[in-house]
Amino acid sequence: MNKQIRIWPQRTQRLKSKKKRKISALSAVKFNSPIFVIMILAALALSLTLMMPRLAAAAPASEPIAARNGRFTLQITPTATITPTATLTPTATATATASNTPQPTNAPIILTAIEPGRMSTETGGTLTVYGNNFQPGSVIRVVGYGVLQTTYVNNEVLTGVVPPGLALGRYNIQVGLGAQDGPNKVLEGVFEIYGPTPTAAPTQTPSPTPTNVYVFGQPQIAIQSARTSPTNLTPGQPFELTLELANRGNWTAIDIELELQSADLAIPATGSSVQILPRIGVEEVVTTTLSLVLRDNAASGPQNLVFNIDFFDINGRDYNTQPAVGLNIGQGATATPTPGPAEPRLVLTTYEVDPAALQPGTRFELKLLIANVGDETAEDVLLTLGGSGGAQLTPFALVNSGNVRFIEELVADGMMEVVVTMLVDGTAASGVYNLPLDFSYGNSDRTDAQVVNLLVEKAPQLQVGFYRSTGPGFVGQPLDLPVEVVNIGRSLINVSTLTITSPGGTVENNSIYIGPLDGGTSGSLDGLIVPEAGGPLEINVTVNYLDDFNQPQLFEETLTVQVEGPDEPGEVGLEGEDGLVVDGETAVPPEEESFGQLLWRFIRGLLGLGS
Repeated sequence: MNKQIRIWPQRTQRLKSKKKRKISALSAVKFNSPIFVIMILAALALSLTLMMPRLAAAAPASEPIAARNGRFTLQITPTATITPTATLTPTATATATASNTPQPTNAPIILTAIEPGRMSTETGGTLTVYGNNFQPGSVIRVVGYGVLQTTYVNNEVLTGVVPPGLALGRYNIQVGLGAQDGPNKVLEGVFEIYGPTPTAAPTQTPSPTPTNVYVFGQPQIAIQSARTSPTNLTPGQPFELTLELANRGNWTAIDIELELQSADLAIPATGSSVQILPRIGVEEVVTTTLSLVLRDNAASGPQNLVFNIDFFDINGRDYNTQPAVGLNIGQGATATPTPGPAEPRLVLTTYEVDPAALQPGTRFELKLLIANVGDETAEDVLLTLGGSGGAQLTPFALVNSGNVRFIEELVADGMMEVVVTMLVDGTAASGVYNLPLDFSYGNSDRTDAQVVNLLVEKAPQLQVGFYRSTGPGFVGQPLDLPVEVVNIGRSLINVSTLTITSPGGTVENNSIYIGPLDGGTSGSLDGLIVPEAGGPLEINVTVNYLDDFNQPQLFEETLTVQVEGPDEPGEVGLEGEDGLVVDGETAVPPEEESFGQLLWRFIRGLLGLGS
């Protein structure tokens, strides 16, 4: 044990000295060797290079990146040249792709016609423009006035409201897309604004209503001319019939359907007997050709080939007319030239309507002037109104009689008058109605058909008055005139202006544009007048409107307001120059009493003797 004690300190001392040398050597390497410093810096740079992508992706762009290795800490602040900031390639690619896509282009606008071509400055009205390639948002512009309130009907039709008050003259009509970019088109000098038209004085003697009636505010299709090829026709022979159809109305006709009314005289050579024409404008003429074959039993001489024409206007109202074309038919090659049998033939020459203006609910007389243009007396003739069973009488009704009239006899070249009392249905709409007339004979197998055109116009149901009490007026003081017009009917009325005037003074703010009024709606005007004299003051109210045939009309009403005048001299209670006026006579004022007279009256009053 003593040996161990002696040896242990020495060993310990050697170990300690050895450790010190080792530490001092290591310290010399750490702190004094430049090679060691370079190695540490190289290792640090390598580690930062490997960690940089992950650090840059994880850290926000605005925060510095701290990298530690032992005793050293390195902070790196990202600059603007970071890869995510520079990744603009997708945006550039998208822009290039969009720029290569062609932009849609608008088809050019085509304008073909307008209607009406003339309009009154007093009433204004609805302007219709026809063409193609119209779009929702297309507007009508009256060059020199401005853009109209436009309604897009379809790609071929636009309508616009022309207000009253435009200056007289001719205007260009332009159609475009308003404030949007797009095509536009102009028709030059096609629209005219005209002034008031004087009203003709009514005649005392009624004149017969012609069979061919020109009706305003609707299309009117007529066969202007017809020709056949060949000119001379024979039974059983094919031929071509060329017709020129003209629109004599002042609205465009659309979807015109032309067909043979009967196959008794001719039949189609090929195909159908119906011809469809898409459109005929105002004063436009359209030519169409029919390939037909005459019947083998067609009678020789002049014959009527009757057509049935159905058509519409742009508002969807339907119309019908039944014109006839004369054909000159000769004898066939194998026919024996024998004279035909003598036959009667009744035609309607003229007709009259009394009263001339028919309205829903009107009772009227229809006078028919009938002539026998045949070469034989017409016997036991039955005149049927409204077709078989009266099926085509609507909207008319016969009063106290049936729809069949009996004519006992009418000699050749003779004439007679038939009077029928009828009633218009109270719910009838405005329009032109065809009333068919059929003649059948007791001494002949032939039948003849005629048509009467009757015009029904529905009058507006307007009520004019004050929408609040005006109270009594006073001479020289302003008086309010709160005038209102109410549509008490069920149909829309196209009102243009409401105007008030008075013979008793000048009315201020006396006119206003109202516009269309539906049933139960109203328009008002607040006028102002200064009465010039006392007594009843007449207020004349005028409503300008367009009827169902697009013609300007007037509705007039007179209202009365009581005006109190200033007090006149000589009335009770007024003081004149010579004294007090009492009951129209001047009373002399009493003289002033003296003191003695007043004292004496006082004493007499005390004694009861009167004052």
